[in-house]
Amino acid sequence: GELNAYCHEKFGVPAVEILEARKEELTAQLEEALQAAAPFMPFNNGGKAAPEHLLALEGILRRIAGEGSLDAKLQLGLLYCTSGRHFGHSEDEGLSWLLGAYKQNHSDAPAELGVYFVRKGEWSKALTYLRKGDKQGCPLSRFQLAQIYMQGVPGIPRSPSKAFGLYKRASKSGYPLATVAMVALHLDNEVPDKLPGTAIELLEEAVKDGCKEAMFLLADLYEHGEHGPQDLYAAFELYHAAASLGSAESQLKMGHLNKAGARLGFPVKQNLAEARYWYTLAAANPSDPEVQGKAHFCLGYGLLEECIYSAAIEQFEKAAQLGCVEGEKAILMAAEATSAMRTHGESPKQGSGEL
Repeated sequence: GELNAYCHEKFGVPAVEILEARKEELTAQLEEALQAAAPFMPFNNGGKAAPEHLLALEGILRRIAGEGSLDAKLQLGLLYCTSGRHFGHSEDEGLSWLLGAYKQNHSDAPAELGVYFVRKGEWSKALTYLRKGDKQGCPLSRFQLAQIYMQGVPGIPRSPSKAFGLYKRASKSGYPLATVAMVALHLDNEVPDKLPGTAIELLEEAVKDGCKEAMFLLADLYEHGEHGPQDLYAAFELYHAAASLGSAESQLKMGHLNKAGARLGFPVKQNLAEARYWYTLAAANPSDPEVQGKAHFCLGYGLLEECIYSAAIEQFEKAAQLGCVEGEKAILMAAEATSAMRTHGESPKQGSGEL
């Protein structure tokens, strides 16, 4: 009552309006800080202290958290749990921020705590928080629980049927990645349950949300004419869109299509420079080591075709290090080709294998 009277006398508006305006201002500041920090979270600087611009962003988060913002508290927890040592803070401090957001009923806190304990391999704690999130209707919690049931962990046997049900609930709550996983699980015929729509319809809805994983799977269905008519033009457009959004699988696919897509009926002419561009992106994309290995192999094979053997071997070695069996075989093939050229008095072409 006294606060409201003071605000009316001093500012001519009720206290609730002032508080709401301040909340909106803090939310805007938080979103701006998170957008600026996104490329650096989790931040890794080789054990060195974070640069000044990141320390400034951390300071903004701490100030906003100090004014009571649960979102800021959650983000500080995530930052310190992954990269706290670079900011002079411990992982335990990050966990305390996450727990603080959880105790104040932040809707995303159960899922984030669950993910944290999944990374730690502490399955009992992970399941406790994820099940709490599931009860609260949190789609991320449902998705993570489904992932656990798909994988199977100590004390929790693998159950595709339970995973399917969780994916379905998460998808219904508007989580597009869960839609992709649900459709993929159904297409793999691991569950007898029906989809809540056709595979094409469900993936198209996820694509509208900008989900690159949905774009890749839908493109694959269009390419092979599964569950609907074949449409190579639509497939190409979806592969390109997903690749542009950072999908490693799609970047690799775009490399293949620019190298040989026309022979397969795709609406693209052979462009080896463009193919190398997409292979290079895929090779540098850390989201999928298996795809990285394949991309390095493709780069090496292109160099091998140009008789640039030393650079080709470099790429094949990187592929082999990432577990690509073809890379291991190709190292020997490139070495034999180099030896054969030298035996005939020819000098192998020189070139860089760097990306």
